[in-house]
Amino acid sequence: MSLGDEYRDLQPYMHDISEIDLITPFEEIDLANEIQSLEYGSEEYIDSRNKLIAANLRLVVTIAKELSNRGLSLDELVSEGNGGLVQAAEKFEGFKGAKFSTYASWWIKQSMRRALREKTKTIRIPDSTQRKINHVKRLVKDLTKDLGREPTNYEVAKRSDFSARVVGKLRNVSCETISLDERVLAGEDDTFSDFVVDDSVPAPYDNIYLDELKEAIGEGLYLLYEREARIIDLRYGLNGKVYTLEVISEELNLTRERVRQIQKRALQKLKPYLAKKEYGNEKPEEKVDKRKNRYDPFMYPKQLVELLDEDFNGDLLELYKENPELHNLDEEVLKKDYKAFYGMMVRDQRYNLEFPKGFRVTKKEEN
Repeated sequence: MSLGDEYRDLQPYMHDISEIDLITPFEEIDLANEIQSLEYGSEEYIDSRNKLIAANLRLVVTIAKELSNRGLSLDELVSEGNGGLVQAAEKFEGFKGAKFSTYASWWIKQSMRRALREKTKTIRIPDSTQRKINHVKRLVKDLTKDLGREPTNYEVAKRSDFSARVVGKLRNVSCETISLDERVLAGEDDTFSDFVVDDSVPAPYDNIYLDELKEAIGEGLYLLYEREARIIDLRYGLNGKVYTLEVISEELNLTRERVRQIQKRALQKLKPYLAKKEYGNEKPEEKVDKRKNRYDPFMYPKQLVELLDEDFNGDLLELYKENPELHNLDEEVLKKDYKAFYGMMVRDQRYNLEFPKGFRVTKKEEN
């Protein structure tokens, strides 16, 4: 069936959902708060959830069109995406400030892409196993570049959490050799050559894993400060185009090294979140928020001295410049709770900061 035929088949559904009234972002937040406060499964809960879902059904169709021609029909993609929309409606917490459409898009795309990965292969590979296979493939590729040859299973195992035996199995999951002229089923004319992929046409599941990883990173941007999120967005092409350190440094008026440092810090913040979603080798932390707070000087000001020992000097200085509330604190408060800022500012003459009124550099500090 052509894409045009699929559009025509979907027209009655699109007409029906176009009749549903849209709601404002404020109404979305109110509904989200109701959903979170009501008893799961109650009549009121279902009513509020369905209102939020119904108002966003058009979003699912829009995303389905973007992912069409990859192996599933529009109708199938919409069905899968609606499942993701339901999950988003049940999990969305309006008080955190994100728009529901932005939040729901990740769930919708994730549901659609998982369906593409699972349903467009001749042989079904479990989702968790597929992630392990992809991880091993990346390690093999990296090691091949480093070593100038294909690595052994033992060499790959040293870079992963798997044993050499498991690595071998993962590398050989789909490597059995068969004749292309062999019949798929006895007594039938179809051979495996009839199902060979045309390399000139993108496979339905090409880059799906990388897309999902980008989505996971995008979902975790709320953990970062605004500039950190911007750098990660540009460096990894979350919105399509990947930018170099040089281009980003010019846009943000920073040095290339400073951009690299901020990128490194941001990735460290994202590691526990990505590990929780089973990306990377790091085991997920049970409480990601605790890890996050460690990098939030304003939540735990007395940890600033400790943070200074971790090469955060430049970051803290920038936090000072970007947060006027620090400028308004008197000397005694700063000395008590922000001693690290005070000591750092008077020692490093590269930064021309305007100190709060009453600050004095003592002879001891000048030395």
